Amino acid sequence: MEMLLGRTHEARKVNSIFGEGVNPLMRKIREALSRLGLPDDVILKHGSKRVIYGVSLARNFQDILLGLADRPRYIVPQTKERFRTELLADYWRQRWLLRRLEKPGILEEVAKHTVVYPIRHGAQVQLPRERDETLSLWDVMS
Repeated sequence: MEMLLGRTHEARKVNSIFGEGVNPLMRKIREALSRLGLPDDVILKHGSKRVIYGVSLARNFQDILLGLADRPRYIVPQTKERFRTELLADYWRQRWLLRRLEKPGILEEVAKHTVVYPIRHGAQVQLPRERDETLSLWDVMS
């Protein structure tokens, strides 16, 4: 899709970097499908509802949002950075980490990931050894 958009001069450049809007990848996909003459609105309609999480950071967040209060009463203190970090980390441990650690086999899976040489972790992207291993957009797949 990037090659197609790169060859189209009237395409809007999307760099997939912070500040380009809600979802640059979706804009690229939508534009590429449209350039190919495919119904992007039909193809990209997945029917899944979006999940939105909200966290109240102030005891009086409702009054703040309604304009009834001017100053938030923060739950986590806005001073003492180290203390604030510890509070947030402790909340994460209690709310998320401890539940995940109860899953059978999870520690064995985590132990497979390393950040020292040789680096092996789930976020690692395997690059082709040689440039010829990558397919161009126009190669026929068998």
